[in-house]
Amino acid sequence: MNKPKVSVAMITYGHENYIEEAINGVLMQECDFDVELIIVNDYSPDNTERIVLEILKNHPNSSWIKYIKHKKNLGMMPNFIFALNECQGKYIALCEGDDYWTYPLKLQKQVDFLNNNPEYVICGTRIKVNIKGTFSEDKSQQAENMVYCLEDVLYKNPFSTCSVVFRNNVPGNEYFDRFYTGDWPLYCYLMKKGKGCILNIVTAVYNFHGHGVASSLDLNSYLKNRLNDRFLLVKRNDKKYKWIIKKHGYRLLFYYTKNALFLRLDYLKALVKNKGSIVEFIKS
Repeated sequence: MNKPKVSVAMITYGHENYIEEAINGVLMQECDFDVELIIVNDYSPDNTERIVLEILKNHPNSSWIKYIKHKKNLGMMPNFIFALNECQGKYIALCEGDDYWTYPLKLQKQVDFLNNNPEYVICGTRIKVNIKGTFSEDKSQQAENMVYCLEDVLYKNPFSTCSVVFRNNVPGNEYFDRFYTGDWPLYCYLMKKGKGCILNIVTAVYNFHGHGVASSLDLNSYLKNRLNDRFLLVKRNDKKYKWIIKKHGYRLLFYYTKNALFLRLDYLKALVKNKGSIVEFIKS
């Protein structure tokens, strides 16, 4: 295969119930350029590898796939960074092994947009969220194309990870030190050099199944890690953005509290049992 125009980074761990759909969503893409799918298995203990190997053996587009399995578990962030470093394409798309794409022209539409608009560094789309078989559109996204600058993304990450395509201008590994997540810091780094856009098309499904990293944490840990990311992002970008923390600190705390409670109702029970935890969080 020629050097790919697009590299799709797919990290996976414990995704035996989702990985086949995730891979097929990539391999069904209809585009006039070469694509590579980088699947990086973080030493998953389930049947994820067996499913990947079956697809490699039988799928007509299996030549797109570069499959790597670590000899030991690295953890989410090191695995994410490893996958990015494997990508050879001019553009990189993200789709974790428990999400999937639904639109065969997803990559073509986004690559065309980036090719025709050099001032943009990242292009997302609208998505749907699947919670226990009930599908709903992400309410944070409007019906029209939306344009973002760095300041917007520092305040709140508008991009759904399973939807993005961006220019292959990723930072060195050291940039990700101390961050809890990889996608949001990555988008902020990219947008120092251009704008971002969310196209008015639905192309992917985010599976909320309660087994992700965020949903495995108690409320305090979730809030602290996410706000830690925000503060680090502001500090590592430009001094002029520090007003975001000063002006919106309590608003941000409310936003993440509400978001956490929406995602996991059992957080509410934990919060009631642990009165004063938010106060202690603010003090810490």
